[in-house]
Amino acid sequence: MHIKIKTAALAGLLIAAAPPASVPAVEPVAEVAGENAMLFIYRAYAQPTAFASAVKVDGRKIIGIGNKSYTAVSVKPGDHNVTLKWPMIAAQGGAKMEVTAEKGKTYFIEVTGVSEYVPGVYIRTGSGIALVQPEHAIAAIKKCCKFKAPK
Repeated sequence: MHIKIKTAALAGLLIAAAPPASVPAVEPVAEVAGENAMLFIYRAYAQPTAFASAVKVDGRKIIGIGNKSYTAVSVKPGDHNVTLKWPMIAAQGGAKMEVTAEKGKTYFIEVTGVSEYVPGVYIRTGSGIALVQPEHAIAAIKKCCKFKAPK
């Protein structure tokens, strides 16, 4: 499956982690115009559901992402640290990863989480962020998610 992002969506991207000028098309994206790479970050469903989790790229907050939402940011080629942090009240651990972005490529990062409590039986919590294959990510985003502009 071949995916392209419209050139107009990238026209205003001048610095690393810059927000797109318009809502990018969520199609399989293999080519990105210009010198940058594109990161799509999405959260189809992750517990705890009552809280948005902060996503940072290279220390800069990109989005407070809730369930059923996604965003997209342009980054310069190279290594980028992506971190996930929940509000303290969520009692949920964060996550981090490194993405090595290549010029003209698109990457999809999924936010996941579980937070379950059964009194006297168990408590289970955990969260994560991971690179996801484009086909899976695109299908998930199309099925559930609405675009939220990055900060």
